[in-house]
Amino acid sequence: MADHTKIVVGVDGSPSSNRAVAWAADEAQRRQAGLRIVYSHEVWGDQWPFDLPSSVTGEGASAMDEPARHTLDAAAEQAGRGRPELSVTTGLLTESAASALQGEAGDAFEIVVGHRGLGGFTGLLLGSVSLKIAERAVSPVVIVRGDPAPARGEVAVGVDLVADGPVLEYAFDAAARRGSRLRVVHGWEVPGWVLDTPHPISLKELEERIRWNVIEAHAPYRKRFPGVQVVEDLPRDHPVEAMVAVSREVDLIVIGKHTQGDRFRIGATGHGILHHADCPVAVIPPNTN
Repeated sequence: MADHTKIVVGVDGSPSSNRAVAWAADEAQRRQAGLRIVYSHEVWGDQWPFDLPSSVTGEGASAMDEPARHTLDAAAEQAGRGRPELSVTTGLLTESAASALQGEAGDAFEIVVGHRGLGGFTGLLLGSVSLKIAERAVSPVVIVRGDPAPARGEVAVGVDLVADGPVLEYAFDAAARRGSRLRVVHGWEVPGWVLDTPHPISLKELEERIRWNVIEAHAPYRKRFPGVQVVEDLPRDHPVEAMVAVSREVDLIVIGKHTQGDRFRIGATGHGILHHADCPVAVIPPNTN
């Protein structure tokens, strides 16, 4: 069972990971949780692909660890600055970053990562580690995107017309803890058949039907979180374009992923949001109990 008293953040010393540390520290303080900061450098062992010695021991291992420990110490100092009550621990892990963070997800409430690390190719919008964690982790994953900005007092959640309990529960809880308004967003495009049929359906009537479906989906959570102000937002736009536009106006976007066989799947819409959102994005797994 996940430990709701622990937030885990992955670091590598990049500006993106520094932003992730700041976000995770605020989140841990908001939830009265501990913060665990982890750094991973992979040890190849028998899988070393080059015709060179692969074992690093003694002084060589210490030399490899020193920059990593410096990064961890700097991140811990950053997290604790201005937060004297925050409990911070660090961990140096010797496996790939994606595998290490996926392992940490099993007993944490939430994993936090920056959207781009030090590796990869300039110009990519989302790092491979961040994407792998978002897809695979069994806990919520927050990818910290966008530039630092003053709090806007609003959280947004993207919904389809089928109630997605874990996504809505996370979004309502996040809004309640921040004292923020919750914007429930359903982007929709006008189906061609609506306009081509001999007896066209009123777009106003169609929008009202969609609105009531959205209201019914989140109604149970309004009862559980009566202090959260809720507004429905139904832009006539592709869901990715709708959520990216909303991301410029809110503090956090919440989206879900689904199961596909024995794996999780984010889907094309989720991928589009993760690559282009202008604020942190929380990716919530389905209820697998």
